[in-house]
Amino acid sequence: MKNGLAYTTLFNTYNGVQYLNDYIYMHYDLVLDRVVRYRNELKDPELMKKLTTLSPEPTISKRKAKQILEENLSESYPDEDLQIQYRILNGHENDLNWYDPVELVYSQQPEPIRLIWYISFNDEEMRNKDSRLTTTAIIDAHTGGEIINLRYRDIDIS
Repeated sequence: MKNGLAYTTLFNTYNGVQYLNDYIYMHYDLVLDRVVRYRNELKDPELMKKLTTLSPEPTISKRKAKQILEENLSESYPDEDLQIQYRILNGHENDLNWYDPVELVYSQQPEPIRLIWYISFNDEEMRNKDSRLTTTAIIDAHTGGEIINLRYRDIDIS
């Protein structure tokens, strides 16, 4: 809560793991006693159930996912000490999530929703510009650590 404003985001979960993009967001003004902003990004629950077929238990640990990220960054920037720090700004960061795309399409042979480690981090250069800056790595929690998404400096995996 800040300046009489309250923010809340409620995420849907399946088998104890929350979806990354299946949520309701509300911004409430406590002084005026009214909703200022509301966004409903909930998806069809039956479709989500059909597509969430993988185990909610990760094959790799959070520590291993961070190690994979750091190894990738070290290979890309071998002469730099990046001084990576992990940040948590929202409830889903640095934790397991179901990686449900913003737009879901169900076809005859649907891809299951992946279990991922959603890792927020920054480096010394980012902190020197603004201590709140972060970027995100999304690492598959079942395939032995495939980086699904990472935008960092000149790295663009998506």
